[in-house]
Amino acid sequence: MLTANLSKVFVPLREALLWVPTKLSVLAGFAPEGFYLLSVIWLSIFMPLLIFTPALVLYGLSDRAAKVQGAPVSQPDPPLQPPSEPESLWSTLGYLVYPTLPVLIGGHLMLAVVKLNAKLAYLPSVLADPLGSRSYLAFHVYKLTPAPGVIIGLDILKWILAALLLFCLFWSLRISWVSRLERRSPGLFFVSASIASISLWLLYGATLVRWLFIR
Repeated sequence: MLTANLSKVFVPLREALLWVPTKLSVLAGFAPEGFYLLSVIWLSIFMPLLIFTPALVLYGLSDRAAKVQGAPVSQPDPPLQPPSEPESLWSTLGYLVYPTLPVLIGGHLMLAVVKLNAKLAYLPSVLADPLGSRSYLAFHVYKLTPAPGVIIGLDILKWILAALLLFCLFWSLRISWVSRLERRSPGLFFVSASIASISLWLLYGATLVRWLFIR
């Protein structure tokens, strides 16, 4: 849902993300604008699975690798402990999603910072005029005073947000690196979790570039 909310400033990406529910809505006989229920289901369940599919497939190779490495060449000794059960799909997905949280937080902060940068300067007017009627007349009707502008210029803010997203990516990669020690096939887990984080980071990075760098 956060990704879809961010994509409203990047129309081609938004159309790509909502292509499936839009087509399903048309096939079901509804107008293209009437697919909101389908879009919620798609964005909440199926699109995240689609984004994490490469990471899931790659990390799933660790099960096959473990089976190949564990294949007996001769009569093995009786095991000292029963073999561990393979992780379920949802459990594996949870392990892979966890390291991506900093990137998700970064995307959320990116949208929030831009909004606060544009609206926070209105705070003194809001406190002095909670109903907003006098402020509206002064700013937009009688032009008695210029409306507050942004706090930080967009030419500077865009680089701050780019650095924020990059920091969040390194944070996610750091979590993936530390968490690998608790998982089977640590190398594959790190690569898989990194792919998941980078996939989300590319979506948010493309949105930032289209939103603030290309205007």
